[in-house]
Amino acid sequence: MLHFLYPPLVMRTKTSVPFENEPHRLVGQRCLLTWHRKMRNGWKFYLRFRTGDEVNLESGQRRSLESPKFINWHQDLFYNPDNYSSVLEVTCPSYTPMPMVMGLILNRVYFNVSSGSMRYQRLKLVMDTSFKRTTARNQSGMHELVLDPILELKVYPWFHPEFANAQSLMNESWSP
Repeated sequence: MLHFLYPPLVMRTKTSVPFENEPHRLVGQRCLLTWHRKMRNGWKFYLRFRTGDEVNLESGQRRSLESPKFINWHQDLFYNPDNYSSVLEVTCPSYTPMPMVMGLILNRVYFNVSSGSMRYQRLKLVMDTSFKRTTARNQSGMHELVLDPILELKVYPWFHPEFANAQSLMNESWSP
């Protein structure tokens, strides 16, 4: 945490790369929330993902879910409701309508050069109600989210300071 909070270490580790983290590490996680916000030079789209405990990614088998007992986690000092969550932040120059993907599991990520011009990147997220290998046979029922062109892409894990900032932006956009 010192590399995130202590100013001399923050300046040493700070990068100005627009594509800091690979979105491929989000495969197999469930999309909990989506929101967007207008910026001065474009739009920012946010997708919040959480590792699903109910699916074993190696075998594709569903595990039984145990509901947390209120007394156990209410008294736990180290309980964190955001544990194993991540926020995907994508900056686009123009607004792109997003399909409803909340509750779906990310199956495949395509991150490549935009087809319109070679200046920008293109992000395609393939999602479905369950995690399964993408084949030609089962690809027709999957939902696709395509953001093209994108200027910047970042993935914030739950312990990153920008994760909290993204969450507060979501709360601001939902307030009347």
